[in-house]
Amino acid sequence: MTTRRRPGPGVRAALSRYRVLRRFRGFTLLDVQILTGRTHQVRVHLSSFGHPVVGDTLYGAPGNLPPGLPTLPRNFLHAARIRFRHPRTDNMVEVRAPSPPELEAFLSRLFPAADHS
Repeated sequence: MTTRRRPGPGVRAALSRYRVLRRFRGFTLLDVQILTGRTHQVRVHLSSFGHPVVGDTLYGAPGNLPPGLPTLPRNFLHAARIRFRHPRTDNMVEVRAPSPPELEAFLSRLFPAADHS
């Protein structure tokens, strides 16, 4: 996905790929791969398509969660995996991180019978 602004000084391309993991009424769980790495890239892309990140008060619509869902003290974004080339050895480094408990709790309310890991 890309969003376009008028060309001008300081405007750089931003490219992301996404895959739908799960759908629920009013929500979609995505796996997003950022290919460029611009500031707020995922948040800007998703908001521009009318699907802001849950909890995003800058690019989204705060306070629009249905009753019964836990509030989030943060954006529903998590870097489950990051890969980069080591600056000294030039080897690829991959780091994985489990989903934080508050995001798992939110998912459990959306998808009660699902395993989210």
